[in-house]
Amino acid sequence: MVATYELRIYGRVQHVGFRDRIEDIGRGLGIDGVVYNYEDDTVRILANFDDEETKEMFKNNIKFI
Repeated sequence: MVATYELRIYGRVQHVGFRDRIEDIGRGLGIDGVVYNYEDDTVRILANFDDEETKEMFKNNIKFI
């Protein structure tokens, strides 16, 4: 069953290429979603995950950007 999650990224995330790297990781894992800047200076990720394992793998990969 597909579940949609919203992830909010706080801190120094406005540097060049951050969203592109997040999108590359998602594509590499086969995840559908969108990454965008929000009005409160956070980056928001809306992503559809097929299973909990893929979600955790994605979250672990973006921690190191």
